[in-house]
Amino acid sequence: MAFSFNPVMQIGRSDRIVIGSIAHSVHSKLDRGYLFVREDNPAHKIAYTYADLWEAARENRLKVERGAFSQSAARAQLQAGVDALADLDAEEQAKLLHRELWCQSFQTLYEQDRKSYPKTRTGFAKAIKALKSQIQDLLVQGALSSAPGPKNAVTAKSKSKSVRAGVKVETALPPTPSTLERWERRYEAGGRHILALRDGYRHCGGSSMQIPPRVRVLLHECADLYADERRWSKEDCYQELTVRIGQENLARVEQGLSPFKIPCKNTMIAAINRLDPYETFAARTDRSRAQKAYFVNSVGLEAEYPGARWEVDEFTLPLMSLVKKSGLWADLTPVEQEAIKSIGRVCVAVVLDVAPRVVMGLSLSRVACAENVLNALSMATRDKTPFARAFGVQAAADMHSGVDEVATDGGSSMVNGTVRAAIHGLGARHLIGPKGVPQMRGHIERFFGTLHTGLLSNFSGRTFHNSVAKGDYPAEERAVFDDDQVFQLIFRYIFDLYHVRPHAGLGGQMPIARWRDLMATRGAPPAPDADQRRVLFGIPLERPIGSHGLRILGSDYQHAALQDYRRRTQWLHDDGRKARRKDVVRTVEVRLDPFDLGAVSVRIGDMWITVPALDPSLVGIPLTVQVQTLTWLRERFGREAAVYADVVDAARRDIMAESASAIALSAFGVTRPSAAAIQNAEMSLGITLRARSEDAVESVSAAGREPSTLNIETGTSLTPGTPPVGPSPEPKLITPRSSLRKRP
Repeated sequence: MAFSFNPVMQIGRSDRIVIGSIAHSVHSKLDRGYLFVREDNPAHKIAYTYADLWEAARENRLKVERGAFSQSAARAQLQAGVDALADLDAEEQAKLLHRELWCQSFQTLYEQDRKSYPKTRTGFAKAIKALKSQIQDLLVQGALSSAPGPKNAVTAKSKSKSVRAGVKVETALPPTPSTLERWERRYEAGGRHILALRDGYRHCGGSSMQIPPRVRVLLHECADLYADERRWSKEDCYQELTVRIGQENLARVEQGLSPFKIPCKNTMIAAINRLDPYETFAARTDRSRAQKAYFVNSVGLEAEYPGARWEVDEFTLPLMSLVKKSGLWADLTPVEQEAIKSIGRVCVAVVLDVAPRVVMGLSLSRVACAENVLNALSMATRDKTPFARAFGVQAAADMHSGVDEVATDGGSSMVNGTVRAAIHGLGARHLIGPKGVPQMRGHIERFFGTLHTGLLSNFSGRTFHNSVAKGDYPAEERAVFDDDQVFQLIFRYIFDLYHVRPHAGLGGQMPIARWRDLMATRGAPPAPDADQRRVLFGIPLERPIGSHGLRILGSDYQHAALQDYRRRTQWLHDDGRKARRKDVVRTVEVRLDPFDLGAVSVRIGDMWITVPALDPSLVGIPLTVQVQTLTWLRERFGREAAVYADVVDAARRDIMAESASAIALSAFGVTRPSAAAIQNAEMSLGITLRARSEDAVESVSAAGREPSTLNIETGTSLTPGTPPVGPSPEPKLITPRSSLRKRP
């Protein structure tokens, strides 16, 4: 997060600022920074300059929880029982997003015509009739955008046609007037915070018998008998509870008191299941066996703002039409013309910051889709300088920030639940413009016109390097058009031309100059930190927990909370019965940043934790480099199950030095990896990366660096001794599945 000047960071009075592990609130704003108050010691005040805050953000020590001290937000969070929308599961997120869509749509009608749509039962009924078809269309488009599988109606061919009849789409029914009235009142009372719409059905269930204190004491005493070297069964513990309550009841009858009711067996089983699994295992067997069964691998103790409005949209670029209008079509050979025809159209998702007219993020895809928009939003929060230098861009590309408001149309990609949840996760309001009124997002619509005209006037052989250069050599040997070249053309036009040219909407000032001026005087909301960005935009995976922690692409990730979760859940079936180790395998939800494998985010219950890699050299290593490294190692070492870190480090350094362009292309969606690609790579490249070994280094040095490597895209052999470079699609199976090392 490096800037070439000193920008302002805008922090609200209701924000919670965590620097390192210390939480602060804002006391006052200073000329060059803020005066903070420590949360644990309100009498202690400390001043931070803007430079200090950006430095902490660059070192990943700054986290800003926006609106944490807001009264309405606190009320909504207290009612919902969670701090953020991302803490809920996907099904409940979809439910809240559906309710918010209805509340926002009603509020728009109410502000336009309060007499026709008052906040009465009749007004809500009229509003539902007026909004029903509009909202239903939005929900159907969003569902089609995320429909999985080969039968998905939204494909490259069907994008320009109507959706085929018979496609099954799951949508939600509209609310009744009374329900919409209840939602609106709750939404208004919660400061129009989405969490205020969470209902209390999570607390529903059969009410348990109110257990008297004496019976509760006996219940826990008998439950403790299960954690005993005599190895009582749960049935034995329940029978003992029955006997003891019977003895108590005899004495109570003599005293004229009513006898106690005996709790059911499930109550006893639940009490036993709440015992600490480690202590229970140790008591029933012995401490050494318990320590071996719950052994924890570890590396030891370790001591850790213009974004007022973004407009987001997708633009379909007709590549062949551009080439023909530019007059270059006749200069191309039949081979090159066929290559352009094969690409056809490309879809570019763009995030435009309205204040400086700067493009904050962009992503490329063959069709419009929610993943394309998510990737563009993710890039808007990152410093794009490393990727720009890989493409040969000379102008500044460090523009990134947080955001307060995101404006989109009602396209299927924009109303997708995952996209809307990510926007909420950025702390921004999502404004969905009405259909047929592009003027409400005029800035980005005008930018697309500029992009089309600019590309047409700059579409030349020089831009595409040698793709249309004339010569006497055979056409088959020319570099033809492909997705990579198209995206590099777009990227270089935006950053090297559009950003540094006078802009009429800015009074003749360049967008990059306006960005710097506003950042120096007004500031911007801080971009999400690495952990927040990983949770919002990371690749979703599922992994089992073992004693080694989590294993992803041959590397292990470990955290004490993982092992605590494993210890509490792994040894019991869902019904409470004790399980053998191989019978129950608990998986957790994981988010992976494809540009930094140094840590992953893991969901434990209602919270996300950051789990570091046991291999510290993975910090800053992109997923593309890791896959290419594993491919090279697999080819070199054949069927060996493990490779030592010294060899891996050397391979990564070689590949990193030659793969900058490939990493950049994967960053902007051209070859962005997916969860399926990662799983395929793990199945094909069954290698475990272990600690350093001098013996391994000597043996590798003696073997030399001559064996050929395998190109995982084409399956062809590369030059001996050269690690594979370039984008890495899903690798092919190199060895038989039976010969791969089994995952734990």
